[in-house]
Amino acid sequence: MGLFNFFKKKSEPQEITFKELETWIDSFLEKKDVSKRIEGFKQFSENKIKEARDAINELESATLLNEKIPERVKHILSGNRKNYIQKINFFLDDLEFPKKRTEIRTFSIELSKKIDKLSEETQKSFFVLKEFLETEAATVAKKIKEIESESIKLRRLVEQENLELIDDILKLKNDYTQAKNVKEILEKEKENKQTELQEIIQKEKKLQNKIAEIEKSTRYKEYLGLGRKIQASKEKIKETKKELLQKFALIERPLKKYKRTSLDEKLIDEYLQNPSAALKEDKNLKILAILEKLKEKLESLGIKDKKIGKTKEEITTINKEFLERKNKELAELEEQQKNYEQQIKANISNLNLMEEKTHLESIIEQRKLKEREIEDIENKMERSNPKFIKQKIKDSLKKIDVILKT
Repeated sequence: MGLFNFFKKKSEPQEITFKELETWIDSFLEKKDVSKRIEGFKQFSENKIKEARDAINELESATLLNEKIPERVKHILSGNRKNYIQKINFFLDDLEFPKKRTEIRTFSIELSKKIDKLSEETQKSFFVLKEFLETEAATVAKKIKEIESESIKLRRLVEQENLELIDDILKLKNDYTQAKNVKEILEKEKENKQTELQEIIQKEKKLQNKIAEIEKSTRYKEYLGLGRKIQASKEKIKETKKELLQKFALIERPLKKYKRTSLDEKLIDEYLQNPSAALKEDKNLKILAILEKLKEKLESLGIKDKKIGKTKEEITTINKEFLERKNKELAELEEQQKNYEQQIKANISNLNLMEEKTHLESIIEQRKLKEREIEDIENKMERSNPKFIKQKIKDSLKKIDVILKT
């Protein structure tokens, strides 16, 4: 029987309870006696390391069978021998053997990777040495390869003896214990969050009712009515100003020509740019005298004959009665708007409504946040459900003919 020939026949299917699981695992591992196997591998590897170092010493001190080779070749051989020995010594010094069964697989895989890397780094040196010191160089490589082969055997043993599966079951057992504790904590946390959520929902309902009461109140209806009146006033003011603007737009060209010879150039410009504002400032209606003079001088301003009659008609419509009426309309409408604005300013129902709506928005965000927190807790509870972990343990045990009784 070799060092690693410990394979056992499969045991008969047996039943265990969840409470017996830990005891059963301890018994299973005790039968496998992995610690002795790890120690055996360590002793084997240390012997191979000693043999490798002895071979390195022989390689270092070995002489050439043919001393008549060129000096340049000797120099190349010396450099490659030094490099090869240095790399091998670094590799051997860096070896750390597994202490626990859970480290065996990782150790074996990493060892093979390190040996592959060592092979790449020493490939050139090895081929040079092979030409002159083949026996010594090959012996070193062989000892390292024997360590790798034994580590692979140990890893396969762990895999074939289901030791990795046992480690997985042990981890699941720990996960199960933690999940039970976590579940209790999460259930309590969820309960607290739900209580907080209900308090927030009650606040939200109260605010919604309060907002509905404000919106139905007489004061708020007055506020809305004032808002509509202000808008209506603004529209009427806009229409009146537009009418004035259109009137002066129709005589804009002749009025601009007349302006060049007039002493009232500034006033004319004001009426052309903003007739409603100009009318408000023109207390004595000086524009009427200007328009009369304009009507008299249309022929001399170069206005076409066919347009003179139409222009005179337009100037005639901009009379004292029209201007006073429009000025009065604007003054009354602006006063009316100002009055409505003062009334709406005194009505605080909308401010109260905005305040409550802002508060409601904040409460809604709090509710949504609390709902997300509860959802997160439920997701955590789902992921860490002990029942699912227990089922995984049960499925894993089936692979080695062990039935977990529920």
